[in-house]
Amino acid sequence: MGQSKIEVRRMSMRRSPVAVVALALVGFLLGSLAGCKHDDVRCSGQDVQDSGTTVVSGQSGQAPASPFCQRTPQVRDAITRAACPKCSCESITPDHLKLVRELSLAGTGLTALRSGDLSGLTSLEKLELTGTRLEVLPESLPAELSALKRLRLELSLLSRLPESVIQPLLDRPGFVWEVTSPARTCDRYEPKAEKAPGLSTSALEAALQLAPTHGELDVRAWKARMGVYLVGVPNDSEQLELFAVSVDADKQPSLLAKAEQPIRLPEGYDHAFDLAPYRITGTEVGFGLRLSHEEPVPNNQTASEEELQVFRIHGNKIERVLKTVVYRKYIRHGPPTVLVNEEGVDPGDWQWEDRFCSVIAVTGSKTNGVFNWVKVSSAQSTKPDTARDASAEVLPSVVFRWTGARYEARNDEKESYFFRED
Repeated sequence: MGQSKIEVRRMSMRRSPVAVVALALVGFLLGSLAGCKHDDVRCSGQDVQDSGTTVVSGQSGQAPASPFCQRTPQVRDAITRAACPKCSCESITPDHLKLVRELSLAGTGLTALRSGDLSGLTSLEKLELTGTRLEVLPESLPAELSALKRLRLELSLLSRLPESVIQPLLDRPGFVWEVTSPARTCDRYEPKAEKAPGLSTSALEAALQLAPTHGELDVRAWKARMGVYLVGVPNDSEQLELFAVSVDADKQPSLLAKAEQPIRLPEGYDHAFDLAPYRITGTEVGFGLRLSHEEPVPNNQTASEEELQVFRIHGNKIERVLKTVVYRKYIRHGPPTVLVNEEGVDPGDWQWEDRFCSVIAVTGSKTNGVFNWVKVSSAQSTKPDTARDASAEVLPSVVFRWTGARYEARNDEKESYFFRED
C-alpha cells in the first residue's frame, strides 16, 4: 500500500508533452505582449519578468540579478529610458546600450558616478550632467565613452575634475565642452569696493619715475602676493601704464615690475583691476585688467563690450598671458524679422538686448606644466521673437592652453567693435 502511494505521487509530478508545449506558448505570448523594442532590437519573451520570477528549463525560481541592474539607480533608469523605454532593467542588452547616442542625468540628484556605470555606451555622443550633485567623475569615463563629442556640466564640477579625466577629452578632436555658470544675470564686471591702500602719491611718483602729466593713479593691493600693490597710470597718449610695487614696513614703495608695452586706452574707455586668482601654476598666480566701452555702432544699434587681459609678473616684467572679450551687449532697434509685416507693428516701438557673458575657469589639467583655462559663455536675449527662446543659452566653451609665453585657443571668438588684436 505504501509503495502504491509513492508511485502515485511521482506520477502526479510528471507533465505531459502537451502541458510543456502549452507553458512554452504562454511564455512566448507574454513576451510578445510586453512590446519592448528599440529600433531593430526586441526584448525576448524569456527576458520579461513576472513578479520577480522566470521560467528556465521548466524550473521555477528567482532570476539572477542582471549586472546592468546593479548600476547606480539614477544612471540605470536614465539609460533604460533612453535605450528601451518599455523595458525593465533585466531586459537591457549590450545591443540596446550601443544604440544610445544622447543621455541626460540632469535633475536626478546624482551624487556619485561609479566606474562601469556608463560602460557599453560605445555610441554615446552627448552627456548632460547639470542639475546633479556630482563632485567628481570616474577616471574611466573618457575610455568608456570613446564616441563622446559633447559634455554639458556645471562650472563647479569642471573646476574639480582631475587631469586624468579632463586631458583625454581636451585632446579629443572636435570635442565640445558646454559649461553652465552659476551667475544668474549677464552683466558687466563690477569691481569690489576696497579701502584706499594708504600709499603716498608722491612716494609712488618717485618710485615709478612718472611724468608730471600722468593721469589719476589707480592703486590696488594684490592679496595673492602679500606686500605687493598694482598700479595703473593713464598717460597723455591714450595708454595705461602698468606697474607692480613692493612696500616695506614703513609703507615706502619700490618698483618691482613694469609692463614693457602700455595698454591701449582710448578716450571714453574704462578700466578696472580684476584680482581674481588666475592660477597659472601651483605657485604662480596672475591678475586681470578689464577694459570696457559703449557707444552707438552701425545697423541701428548700441554696443557695449568688455575685454579681459590677464598678466603675470615674470622677473622685473609684467607680461600679458591672455586677451579675450568676455562681455558683449547689443541694444538693437527695429522689429524682429518675423514680425515686420504684422499689422500694427511700429518699428520705433521695438528694442531688445542681446547679451553674451563669459567667465574664465581654471581646470585641473595642464599643458607644459601650466594649468589649462576654460572660457565659459552663455547668451541671453530679450528679443520678442517667437522663433527664439529668450532664456539663457549655454555656448560651447573655449579651452586656452599654454604655448610657452601665453594662453591661446583655436576657437576663441574674435569679433569685436572696440577691441582688436595687437
